[in-house]
Amino acid sequence: MLREIDSPWLRGNWDPANCVDLNEVPYPDGYNHVRGLFRHMHLKDLFLIPRPARPTMCPSARASWISTAVPGSYQRWVPGTMSVETHYRRPDGNRKEATASAWTA
Repeated sequence: MLREIDSPWLRGNWDPANCVDLNEVPYPDGYNHVRGLFRHMHLKDLFLIPRPARPTMCPSARASWISTAVPGSYQRWVPGTMSVETHYRRPDGNRKEATASAWTA
């Protein structure tokens, strides 16, 4: 739809962690597919726990790919905004500390 309409006023939101949740490779595969189509990106982190493979939220500090995997600066590959999503939950249930760790990361 975004390619069909091709308007600078209609762009999408990209959530790389959702790619993992859907068994896709967020970078470079997913990024190359949506490049130029989004102006906002969600930041959260998850990893796959093997056997059985299931996505598990973790503190965003593990998301080092954001500074290393994508060539160039953030402004070059995401010409818009990002928001931190704090889906990570600490084992003790402390949401405030979980959010603080995501923000710090």
